[in-house]
Amino acid sequence: MVVGTALGAAALTFALHHLPPLAGHALEAIALALGIVGLSAMIAARLWATPSAAVEDVVVIEATATNSLRCATPADVDFMARLHAETLPQAFFVSLGQKFMRRYYATFIESPYAEALVAAVSDHRAGMIVGVLDPPLHVRWIARNRAIALALSALSALVVRPAAASMFLRTRARRYAGAWRRHRRSRSAQAPATDGAIRPAVLSHVSVPSGARHRGIGQSLVCGFETSAWSYGADWITLTTLAGSDGASDFYESLGWRYRGPVHTFDGTRVVEWSIARSAR
Repeated sequence: MVVGTALGAAALTFALHHLPPLAGHALEAIALALGIVGLSAMIAARLWATPSAAVEDVVVIEATATNSLRCATPADVDFMARLHAETLPQAFFVSLGQKFMRRYYATFIESPYAEALVAAVSDHRAGMIVGVLDPPLHVRWIARNRAIALALSALSALVVRPAAASMFLRTRARRYAGAWRRHRRSRSAQAPATDGAIRPAVLSHVSVPSGARHRGIGQSLVCGFETSAWSYGADWITLTTLAGSDGASDFYESLGWRYRGPVHTFDGTRVVEWSIARSAR
């Protein structure tokens, strides 16, 4: 791939060099040519890049093997990003590619206002869950510490993904711009409320590979996140899942979560909201 990109860039340079506007070796024209060559090479590299391998399917051999939970580490980011793409392919962020997804999942590990857990069965990673313990503070932390890296990663993905770029402009550009303006107006992070006000945590994503399902791993992950949220001080937790049979409403109902109704999404996806209160536990 690298050799092909280099040869293509060299051929394009030769062609541009001999076009009439560049024959006089004007500095501005040469700079333009180099810019076009560089951009073309970057796009070609993105288009020809080898996609990430699929998440290895988990096969549980020992019927008596026990599940365990641990905090996710940076070494788990690739697993989490690929698992998300495999089990939640309809999500918009998946369309931005694995590089963006790895940066996105790293924020849940790094932010002091988020939680990321990995489930294991006999030392094999068998699922993951991420969520936000304090949404306002997590958003401020992202804006201060990871916004530029995320934005550049997303922009580089959108350049070579016209369909994703079109959806972003139609459904998210104005929303994100408004969030950034609000952040600029309020730079000082607020401490978590201590006045007894109701503060929701948000369960963002939970995924279990097909080969590790029906072992109670999903339940363990959700209960682990609940424990983290209650320990942080959240009074209730909310989440959204796809409506109908494509979602996980039956699963959350079986765990004692309460249905709150349909939710409007920017891209028209039909989702419903569920929640659980600390008092329910």
